[in-house]
Amino acid sequence: RVTAGGSGRVLVENHCGLLAYSRECIIIDGGRTRVCLRGTDLQLVAMDSAAVLISGTIVCAEFA
Repeated sequence: RVTAGGSGRVLVENHCGLLAYSRECIIIDGGRTRVCLRGTDLQLVAMDSAAVLISGTIVCAEFA
């Protein structure tokens, strides 16, 4: 489950970990689906076994 807030934050729940991390692209393993967040100044705000919280200027979200 992916939830985008108006304050430049995205919450991804039920993840299986990070596959890639940079200030421009974060790829999250969702099990059967990968979530790629692209933008600028992306930051990993919080992460635990249940959810990942990302902040920054998010330009697009890709699901593969």
